[in-house]
Amino acid sequence: MICYMKFSMNRVLNFFLFIVLFSLTACKTSSNFAFYLPNEENVIKTNIASEYYNIAKAYAELKKYDKAIEYYKLAMRDKNLKAGAYYQLGRMYALSKNWNEAEKVFLNLLKRDSENLALKKSLAYIFALNGKTKKSLEMYSRLFQDNPDDSEILVNYIAVLLSDNRIEEAQGQLLLLKQRFPDNSSIEKLQEKIFSDADKDSEKIDSSSTASDRPTPEKSAENLKEPDVSDPFPEYNTEF
Repeated sequence: MICYMKFSMNRVLNFFLFIVLFSLTACKTSSNFAFYLPNEENVIKTNIASEYYNIAKAYAELKKYDKAIEYYKLAMRDKNLKAGAYYQLGRMYALSKNWNEAEKVFLNLLKRDSENLALKKSLAYIFALNGKTKKSLEMYSRLFQDNPDDSEILVNYIAVLLSDNRIEEAQGQLLLLKQRFPDNSSIEKLQEKIFSDADKDSEKIDSSSTASDRPTPEKSAENLKEPDVSDPFPEYNTEF
C-alpha cells in the first residue's frame, strides 16, 4: 500500500513538473515567435508616432509651438502620418511667425498638391508676412480671378493691401466686395480700417514727412503690419 502511494505521488509530481516545464517552454517560444510577427515592428513605430502626433497637437493647443514643432518632426518618421504632420509643422512655423520655414513647407506642399486652394491661400498670406508683398498681392489677385465666388480671398486681399498702406487700391477692392458680397460681415471692419488709415496718411502728409519716411510698396517682414485676415492656417486633416 505504501509503495502504491509513493508511486501515485511520483506520478503527480512528474505530471506537475511536466506542466511547469511546458508552460515555461511555451512562454519562451511565444516570446521568440512574437519577435518575428510580421509587421509588428511597423505597428509599434506607428503607435509611437501617433503618440508623438498627439503630444504635438496638445502643445499646439497650448500655443507652445516650439515643442509642437519638435514632436511633429518625430511623428513624420511614420510614413502614414508624414503628410499630415508636415502640414501641421508648416502651421506651427507660421503661427510662431517663422515665415522663412513656413514658406518652405507650404511651397513643398503645393508641389505635391498644386490645386489645393487652402494651401494657396496660406502661402499668399505667408508671402505678405515674409516681406514679399508684391508676390502676395499677385497671388491673391490670381486666386480671386480663378475663384470669383470666394469672398474670403477678396477680404484677405484687401487686408494685405491695407497692411501695405495701399489705401486707394483697398478702396477699389472694397467697392467690389460690396457689389459682389453685400452681406459680407467684414465690410464694416474693412471700411473703418480704410478710413482710419486714410486719416493717418493725411496727417503724415500734413506734417511734411519726407519721401523716405513714407511706406513703399515692398517692405521688410519686420516692418510690415500683420494683415487682419480670416484663419489663414486652418486646422484640418490633410492628405497629399
